[in-house]
Amino acid sequence: MVRVAAVRDGDGRVLASATSPFEVASDGARREVDFLGVEAAVRDALSAVVTIVPEGLDAISVGIAATASTVAVADRGDGGPHGHGLMWADHRATREAAAIRRAGHPNLVRMLGHVSPEWGIAKLAWLAGSGALDRSSGVVVELADWLGFRASGVWAANAGTREWGWAGGDDGAVDPALIEAAAVPRAAAGWVLDDVRATGAVLGVVQDEAGWPRVLRGVPVLVGGMDSYLAAVGMGAAASGRLCLTVGSSSAAIGGVASGDATGRMFGPLRNAVPGLTEGAWQGGQTTAGLAAAWARRVLGGPEGALGEAAADAPPGSRGVTFRETMLDRRNPAPRSPMRGSWSGLGLSHGPGDLYRAVLEGIAFGLADACGGLQPAEVVATGGMLQSELFATILADVLARPIVRLAETTSAAALGAAFADVPERVADILEAAATTEPSGADYEEARARYRRAELPDLDEA
Repeated sequence: MVRVAAVRDGDGRVLASATSPFEVASDGARREVDFLGVEAAVRDALSAVVTIVPEGLDAISVGIAATASTVAVADRGDGGPHGHGLMWADHRATREAAAIRRAGHPNLVRMLGHVSPEWGIAKLAWLAGSGALDRSSGVVVELADWLGFRASGVWAANAGTREWGWAGGDDGAVDPALIEAAAVPRAAAGWVLDDVRATGAVLGVVQDEAGWPRVLRGVPVLVGGMDSYLAAVGMGAAASGRLCLTVGSSSAAIGGVASGDATGRMFGPLRNAVPGLTEGAWQGGQTTAGLAAAWARRVLGGPEGALGEAAADAPPGSRGVTFRETMLDRRNPAPRSPMRGSWSGLGLSHGPGDLYRAVLEGIAFGLADACGGLQPAEVVATGGMLQSELFATILADVLARPIVRLAETTSAAALGAAFADVPERVADILEAAATTEPSGADYEEARARYRRAELPDLDEA
């Protein structure tokens, strides 16, 4: 889903917003998107927004949010894709990721030694091994960087994405040795963009021939970044001691160095990822949060509302049922890929409510572990999972902190994109929609069960 928001620069008020879907082709490990289809969705949402903005586009910023860690091969000349893009949840690069991890490159230290199949560096190696890089004029590019080129005509890679998903050095450069570790020729490094720029930097202006709404032509285009990083900007991450959680299909936990020391447990400190956190950002999260919940709803069947009510009737701890939400891999605190999820502790007396509540609790336990070492002054959260009052309460209990949910006037990532060049202003303009206080439920024993229920590694070969 593409989300677009137009916000007034003076006070950050959202003047208009729109969404537009795009298709994901999914079959087992394959999850692909058509970049041109995403571009069409962006154009549709932009056209809707600029039509209903009541005050024109003077002193207004427009933010676009789509999906990140999604790469494709494109022509360097006009950006035309050479095929479908590999979405973040496409894990066909498992072998390549494992080979790059085994190389033990110094750039992987801040990534806890990890490389995930979802990352651009692993996908580049997979594309090279599959023969997709046979053309001489191509580039392997992230979706956000590709959209920036399609609007401005300027190729540049985002520094934050390079630091995280490409194991880039401090200058954003990708070491060919990392690619070579996956038994791929070093020449594949030539398919990586050389120009690396910070999130929020001016990339260029919307070109007349780009095909965007006429009113946008000549408007500056800023370098975009990963959706979870920009969502943190849109939640006011620049405020000292604030931990920002996004809990959607996957989850992301982002906090500044002022929130605590997460060395060895969270990725970082990342120097270029989150605008406004100039001292560095810690990042953690889960590959499958809402994805795991959606899978469980399909398996358990019945209306979603009825399943949620049954889960609310089950006691904290789910009467001994434990769920591991690591259905693709684990990002942190101890990265492992691939992994599998599980239900355990099942008995004949258990019903759908016990099983689904265990899913919600497992997601909360995994997210809390992903925030290891941080002692934030406050926690703000957004994302589809937070629409469940039950999940919000479980998360507050597990974190032992109130959860401040922001007003859902628009996508946090779209808001963050609109303010990527002035991130320090966001915290002062946000409005809290609700605060969920801990209920006092005791999850200590259930959390211990969750940790004991980890399955052994799968064969990475």
